[in-house]
Amino acid sequence: MLLRFDKCELAYESPRLHKWETQIRLLLIATLAHAFLLSLLAFDDLNQPLIQHWCHRTGKWSLKVKAPLYRLRSALSRLGLAYPPPLLRRLSSG
Repeated sequence: MLLRFDKCELAYESPRLHKWETQIRLLLIATLAHAFLLSLLAFDDLNQPLIQHWCHRTGKWSLKVKAPLYRLRSALSRLGLAYPPPLLRRLSSG
């Protein structure tokens, strides 16, 4: 399940990496991203408002289903798009 989540949610469906070193780097980056999301799950006072505001759900079925990592990743992605960090704003503008 971890590999499926990482491949799907962290958007590395089919990387074409031929060297072993680059494959290891990709796996390390994915592991760091996954560990970051897991560490955020420990802070309910932070992640619950974030998820509720940036990844709200409607409908009876979707309210019952719990998928905290997917919802947290989606909420962080939407938050980052709404309020990009200053460095990324400078890079994208010019």
